[in-house]
Amino acid sequence: VQPTLTLTSNEASKTYGADDPDFQWIASGLVDGDTAGSVGLMGHLGRVNGEAVGSYALTLGSMAGGRGYALAVHGDFTIVAASGMPDVPGQPQAPGGTDTL
Repeated sequence: VQPTLTLTSNEASKTYGADDPDFQWIASGLVDGDTAGSVGLMGHLGRVNGEAVGSYALTLGSMAGGRGYALAVHGDFTIVAASGMPDVPGQPQAPGGTDTL
């Protein structure tokens, strides 16, 4: 049975309209003295597509390696409303106005 190597991300967020941050992660489930480097783990976590205010699941993105392990990811990414936007998910407005972006 292949052990599972879980990549847990910090609970990342951004303000609507900003660029996504780099998702930092911690590996758990390594066995027999393995490290992320020794099993060839490299790449970047990704997330489900979308730019509306709300929560998005993280994905393995470009993560590769993990020789001998099944890879899993745990964590969410949140887009929060910018100043002047309504707090209704999926309903962004231009700051100071009523036009939907």
